[in-house]
Amino acid sequence: MINQDDAAFLAELTGFLDDYEAPIEIHEPDLASNLLLDSDQLLVETEALLLSSNEYPTEPAHAELSTVERVRKMKNAQAAKRRLKYRKKLRSERETLEDEEKLLSE
Repeated sequence: MINQDDAAFLAELTGFLDDYEAPIEIHEPDLASNLLLDSDQLLVETEALLLSSNEYPTEPAHAELSTVERVRKMKNAQAAKRRLKYRKKLRSERETLEDEEKLLSE
């Protein structure tokens, strides 16, 4: 059962919520988020260029890489792929959240 204090509080809260109507605000993407998206895109393009540049070694063909250098290059390439995958995942999540926000604000 609801006691008198709870009933009074609920009545007061209901009255307040009935009186208050939240303004409908349309949020335009701000400059900071656009800059963030631009920097993300720049990073993705840079990573893609780095990955493609690994196919064409800058060193002379006759110079053989040491085992350590080959392992380092392989790890760098794998790290670049992981970063690309992670950024794509973040971008996808951000777009999903923005879509959900638009649906909820309608």
